[in-house]
Amino acid sequence: MDKHRQLEEYKRMLKDAIDTDGIDFCIDCLVEECAELIVAIRHYRRGRTNIHKVIEEMADVNLMCDMVRIGLDNEVGFYDVIKQKSIRVGERIAFKKSKK
Repeated sequence: MDKHRQLEEYKRMLKDAIDTDGIDFCIDCLVEECAELIVAIRHYRRGRTNIHKVIEEMADVNLMCDMVRIGLDNEVGFYDVIKQKSIRVGERIAFKKSKK
């Protein structure tokens, strides 16, 4: 299966979940997944869990972020903001490298 088709199926599945559960439920789930990621990162930093748990929680957050973004129907605006923020990261890195 090609990547475009996989992406379309992924989006369709997320839209089905939104239609089934509602956007408010999806937003609440996103909040919960973010909290679980924070806990996993803190546990990892303290040696109480492994990196696999952190990655698992990151995947959950990513999935819920995609779902909420699609549910709010703001994908175009989202990618504009990502582009702006990416530019800022690049500028920050360049600034730090110039100080060395």
